[in-house]
Order: sequence, then structure tokens, then C-alpha cells
Amino acid sequence: EDPYRLAREIDGYGFLKSDEVAKLLGVQELSPIRIRAAMEHILREKASSVGDCFQYRSELLREARELLRNDAIDDDMAASVLDEAVTMEILRQEDNRVYLPRMLDIENSAADGLHRLLAAPMPDAMYDVEGCYHAAIESAPVTLDEIQQQAVLLSLRSKVSIITGGPGTGKTTITKALVSGYEHAGMDLVLLAPTGRAAKRMSEVIGKSAQTIHRLLYSISKAVKKGELPIDEAKIRNCVVVVDEMSMVDVSVMSWLLSFLDDDVVLVMVGDEDQLPSVGAG
Repeated sequence: EDPYRLAREIDGYGFLKSDEVAKLLGVQELSPIRIRAAMEHILREKASSVGDCFQYRSELLREARELLRNDAIDDDMAASVLDEAVTMEILRQEDNRVYLPRMLDIENSAADGLHRLLAAPMPDAMYDVEGCYHAAIESAPVTLDEIQQQAVLLSLRSKVSIITGGPGTGKTTITKALVSGYEHAGMDLVLLAPTGRAAKRMSEVIGKSAQTIHRLLYSISKAVKKGELPIDEAKIRNCVVVVDEMSMVDVSVMSWLLSFLDDDVVLVMVGDEDQLPSVGAG
């Protein structure tokens, strides 16, 4: 009934191959199924190739018409098919942004997780921020400039913070200083990175054990599944989670990580836009 399922369910099959099969089965070029499949393909392709979680409605309609290469498919026809797909919940639209349903759910989950952390108070252990700040500054191997010092202080005051800047701006130095500041407060630390190589480098430069996000979350999930860890104890609690190389963390992994963080966790994200991008969208 819908040969375009091949593109949705088989990696690497793609819209063009599915379209060939559809034509052999008698699917007409102006069929709403074909137009809708083109839109779904564009959303999947943009997610995998450039990391976009959504497409603006006008751009999606334009690109769908270009992909389908039929002058009879005008703006009104494409818009009508899109509206029907949204009504059927095959696609989702928020304002002028169009999503695949799963992508919107993941993005909302990540946003909700961040909001939940930000809405919770700082841990009681962080009552002496000034003391933590001085401990952090004194531990730094080099003298931090004014901007770097502000970054340390703001992070120590925040439930969620981002340490960013290009190569040579001192992200690693600031992170090491922050670790000392949190240790001064007696906070436990969980150091994470998206890949084994990044985790190894993080361990070397920070001087403390780091692991991949996947290894930590899989180990927790496995323990819960085997009954070795009650599900209500599976959350990561009362600690500081530092994630390095954040540019490589896609929205799916971010949502997964946040789902395991309890409200009292402090989250520090380190990275910059010039580092390697994530494999998945976001």
C-alpha cells in the first residue's frame, strides 16, 4: 500500500529507489503519498547530513517540489499534503517548523530535562561559592584572565553551564579549575565524553577518570534490567556531571543523558562549534 515505507524502514534505501518501486506499482506522480514521502525524506536527510532537527515550512515545501520535479505540484498542492500529514500526525508542526514526530519528541525531552535542572536549587554543598571560587582560582596552573575567572565564578553559581570558546581560549584550564572548586565543596564528580578517545584525553588532562556517556548509561540500564538496581535508584544524583566535546553529543544522546540526571545534579558542558559535529541531529 505504501512502497515508500522502504525508505523509512531500511537504512540507505532512500526516496529515489522507493519512488522507482512506487511507479512500477502504479503510484501516480501527483499522489499525496508520494509528495508526503518526499517531505519525510527531506527531513530525514537534513537530520543526518547537516544535523537539523526540523525544516522551516516554506523551505520544506520548496525542497519537496524540487525533489519531485513536476510542475503540476505547486505551492497549494504541497501545502495541502503537508497539512494533511500534520493532521494525521505523520509529521508535526510547531509555529513554522516541521518535524518528524520522533525528532520533536526527543528535542522536547531534552528541553524539558534542561528546564528541570535549571528549576531546581543548587545543592546544599555549594553554599560557600566564594570559597569554592578561590580554591578553583588557586588550583589553576596558570593565572586566569578576567573573562576566564568570570566563567569559573558563573559556573560555580549555576545548575547548568556551558564552557565554550575557540582553540586556545582556556576551556581545559577552566574545567580543571572548576573541578577543584567543586571538590572544595565536597561534591562528587562524573566526567563524561561522547567517545572513548575523548574520554581518554579528558582523563589525562583533568587527572581524573572519565568514561563515555554510552558506557555509563548502558551500565545503569543493564543493572536495572537485570534487577540489580531498583529503578528509583537508577538516577545519577547529588554530583557534578561534566561533559566534554559537547559538539559531538546529538539531541538523542542529550535527551537520554538528561533522563538519567536527578534534579540535584549540576551539569557543566564543555566544547565549541569548531570541534567535530555529532553523527546524529542536533
